Amino acid sequence: MKEQGQAGRIASCILPAIVFSLVFELAAAALELCRGAVLARGSGAVFAWMIRNPADGTAFRTAFSLGIAGLALLRTSRAEDRAYRLAATPVSRHGEPAALLVLAVTLSLGINLALSLAGVTGGSADTGRVSPVPGLLVYGVLSPMVEELVFRGCLIPRCERLRQSLPALEHRGIRLRPLIPVALSSLLFALYHGNLPQGIYAFMMGLVLGAAYERTHRLEVCVCMHAAANIVSLVLSATGLYAPLVSPDGIAAAFTAAGCCVLFLAERRTHK
Repeated sequence: MKEQGQAGRIASCILPAIVFSLVFELAAAALELCRGAVLARGSGAVFAWMIRNPADGTAFRTAFSLGIAGLALLRTSRAEDRAYRLAATPVSRHGEPAALLVLAVTLSLGINLALSLAGVTGGSADTGRVSPVPGLLVYGVLSPMVEELVFRGCLIPRCERLRQSLPALEHRGIRLRPLIPVALSSLLFALYHGNLPQGIYAFMMGLVLGAAYERTHRLEVCVCMHAAANIVSLVLSATGLYAPLVSPDGIAAAFTAAGCCVLFLAERRTHK
C-alpha cells in the first residue's frame, strides 16, 4: 500500500506536465495541418504572409498551442499556486526582486552564449528572427505566464508533497530531499521543450526559476524573471548585438554577473 501511495504521488507530479505537453503538441499539429493546406494552395494573402514571415508563423503557432494547453491546466495550476502561496510565511527582503531579475537575464545570456560558442544551435536566442511585436507578445508575455503557471505554480507544490513523503536522503553531507521539487520540475520543463539545446537551457533556467519560487512563494516573480530573460534575448538578437557577445569574454562576464547575484541572494538569506 505504501508503494502504491508513493507511485500515486509521483504520477501526480508528472501528469500535469504530460497533459500540458500532449495538448500543446496536438494543438501545434492541428495548426501545422492548416498551414500545410494553405501552402499547398500556393496562392493567396495568407500564403504570401507565411512565405515572407516564417518565424512569425512559428510564433503564432506557439501562441495558439500555449493558449490551448494553458487553458487545459488553468484551474488546477491556479489552485496549486494559491495553496502554496497561502502556506508560506511572507518575507520581504530589500533588493531581492531586482537581484533575481538580473540573475535570470545574466544566466540566460551566459547559457545561450556558451551554447552558441559550442556550436549548439536552436536555443532560445534563435527566436530573435521573429518580428518585434509578435515576438514580445508570445515569448515575452504569453510563454512566461503559461509556462511558469504550469511548471512552477502547478508542479512544484505537487513535487513538494512528494518530497515530504520521502525518507531523508543525504549524499556526502548534502541533504538531497529539499532539492527534489526544483530538480524534478526542471527536468520536466526540459523534456517539454523537446530538443537538446532548448532542453539544456530550460533545465538550467528551471533550476533558478524553481529556486526563486521556493524562496519567494510568488509566481509573479518567476514570470517576470522568465519574461526578462526572453525579452533580452529577443532584443539582442533583433538588434544584432548578440553575435559580438559570443566569445569566452562575453560568457565569463555573463556568468560572473550571475555569480554576484547568487552571492548577494545568499547573503540576504543569512541575514533574514
